[in-house]
Amino acid sequence: MIDSISKSAIKFISGIILFELIIGGGGRLFELGTLTLRMYLFMAATTMSIVLIIVKKKLPLYLIIFIFLSFFSLFLSAFIGKINGASLNMIFIDIKPLLFVLFILSIYFFIYEPDNIWFVSKIIMYTSFLMAIAYLMILSMLMLEKLDFQYFYSLVSPYEEFFFRGNNGYFTYKGFIYIGIGLIFWFYSYNYTFLKIIIIVISVTALVLSGTRGFLLALTIIFFFSVVLPETLKGKLIYVLALTVLIIVSIWFLTSTDLGDKDHSDSIRITQINQVIENTNVSSFIFGHGFGVGVQIRPVHMEIAYAEIYHKQGLLGILLWAGLFIYLSSLYFSLRGLKKIGKPYFLSSVFVFLMSFTNPYMNNPIGLTMIMITLVVLNKIKKLEKA
Repeated sequence: MIDSISKSAIKFISGIILFELIIGGGGRLFELGTLTLRMYLFMAATTMSIVLIIVKKKLPLYLIIFIFLSFFSLFLSAFIGKINGASLNMIFIDIKPLLFVLFILSIYFFIYEPDNIWFVSKIIMYTSFLMAIAYLMILSMLMLEKLDFQYFYSLVSPYEEFFFRGNNGYFTYKGFIYIGIGLIFWFYSYNYTFLKIIIIVISVTALVLSGTRGFLLALTIIFFFSVVLPETLKGKLIYVLALTVLIIVSIWFLTSTDLGDKDHSDSIRITQINQVIENTNVSSFIFGHGFGVGVQIRPVHMEIAYAEIYHKQGLLGILLWAGLFIYLSSLYFSLRGLKKIGKPYFLSSVFVFLMSFTNPYMNNPIGLTMIMITLVVLNKIKKLEKA
């Protein structure tokens, strides 16, 4: 009885959490008292997952290893940070987003039934498409002066989720990474129809108009190696032509507007890298400076995820993330008959890893969730293939 009720409740809450993660960006949009909606949902789903673990008394080995290594690295980096003089408050600020690794328990019970793999895909696809539509509608209203820019700016700026680019109303939002992820899912799901092509065009348009070079570069790399190169080797040139046109149009658009002016953001990232290098010593090279210890320009979090991981967790932290990526890759490439089902999940995780070279995604619930979903889905598909 408890087993059945808990599974249904976890499926319901996990679906809501996934929906909120996609549209909610960094999680600050929906605040309820001192905590956010995301935190309340996370605590509820984790509590029910623990109840299910007590009832079932069994978890797969990969899940146990993932959680153990995650918490081992958290405790080690917190200990090193305290030794290096970091305050408990600053240490907790670094730990808080990474505690979301426990959500993998909810994901595991959510995707316990194979049918839920497709259910997760649909949530990602349709929610991300709605986000793209909403962005284009708001942008159109700003451009046509049907929506006052100053009013919109004052409305959303307190949340620190929106970043405005230039003076023409262009903006980007933390949750836009899921428009890119949704694009990958739409591309590899369903057969080609007129509706699917329209959805892909709308999603690409939204990403280009967001002015985020990282999205465009990461997606170009992914689609080049997963689609363009293999199809070109087969003699099909339509894909290389389409990608070339898209790259030319995107470059023209970015350079013809003030969206192409990235000198300020580039200089901040370069300064961060230089300060991380300057603060490196023998001990920090291996173990990092610990949580709560930042650099002069960024005392708390950094824009580049890998720079923050290296600075606070050292080579050991980088190797743990590299090990996870290698494990996901080996899982995916070992699939046979059901490989097509896992492809959008794996490529979406690659997208998160690539985007983390310029933004803090993989060490944040926004990107970490996609990586954990992929970990569970690929293991589930592997188990189905063995069966």
